[in-house]
This record gives sequence, structure tokens and C-alpha cells, in this order.
Amino acid sequence: LSLPWSNSYAFATPTVKYKYAAWNLDDQAINRDNSPSRGVTSASVDSGLIFERDLDLFGSSLRQTLEPRLFYLYNDYADQSDIPLFDSSALTFSFNQLFRDDRFSGKDRVGDANQLTLAVSTRIYDDSGQERLRASLGQIQHFSDRRVTLFNATTDAERDASSALAGELSVDLGANW
Repeated sequence: LSLPWSNSYAFATPTVKYKYAAWNLDDQAINRDNSPSRGVTSASVDSGLIFERDLDLFGSSLRQTLEPRLFYLYNDYADQSDIPLFDSSALTFSFNQLFRDDRFSGKDRVGDANQLTLAVSTRIYDDSGQERLRASLGQIQHFSDRRVTLFNATTDAERDASSALAGELSVDLGANW
């Protein structure tokens, strides 16, 4: 359930989800549940502002934006250690990963989270509206250790209070490049 709101200079998208999965397994080990299930409540708010100004650079009329962005994510903790790993894996950390609602791919694990992503982007557009440059930088601040793991062992990264810095840079050098 999501309620997106935006205008020309700001956006906010609050979202609430319930992620449920159940398995019907054959040939489980003794004392293992043949039909494990889990449900996780997830809530997030993605918000940002867009500031822009005219820019004259090397005789060209350009427009530059400055776009601060906040993304808060909360996923409940659910013990998932009794669920086998079929298709889940840790996602590669990148700038886009800062704004995902789970740190795992697949359905076997839903990562617990209580975190805030702080990011900023700047873009430069030419007079025709073509984006010529985009640069972004961000970091996740964790308010609690992550307890859901893939292999039932917590790593140092899951105990760190903040993620590594992540960034992206895109440059359009012209039609021939």
C-alpha cells in the first residue's frame, strides 16, 4: 500500500507492506517443520527536494539541480533460520541499493531493518532539457544491528552503524560518445 505525492520541487512516498511466504517441503530433517512460513511487516518513507538554478558555463546556458533525498526503512524481525535457502542471496551494494526495501534477493529471507538513507544528487541539463551530468552520493545509517542472515552467522558489516558510501556518476559527452 503506497501513497505517492509529488509536485515540481518535492516528493514523498509512504509505503506499508506485509511480506508473507510459506513452504511445503518434503524430506525435512527430524524435528524440522515441513511447512515453515514467515510474515514481515515493512514500512518506508521515500522523500526528497529538488532545487534548481540557472548556470552559465563556458558560454552555455545550463540548469543545475541539487536533490537531497531521505529514505527511512523499517522491516520487522522474523526468525527465518528454519527456512532453507533456495534462491536468496545478498545484493551487490550500489547507489540504487540505498533505496531498496530489502538487502536480499529472492523470497527465502527478508532482512530486518531500522535505517535511514541520506543521499544527495546534482544534475546538469542543457537548454534542450538533455541531462549532461549526474553525480550522486549517499549512505545508510543503521539504528540497530541486522539479525537476519543468509547462513545464520552475523558479519561485521551487519553490525556496522553505517554502510559504505555509495555513489554514481553519469556524463553525456555528446552525440558521438
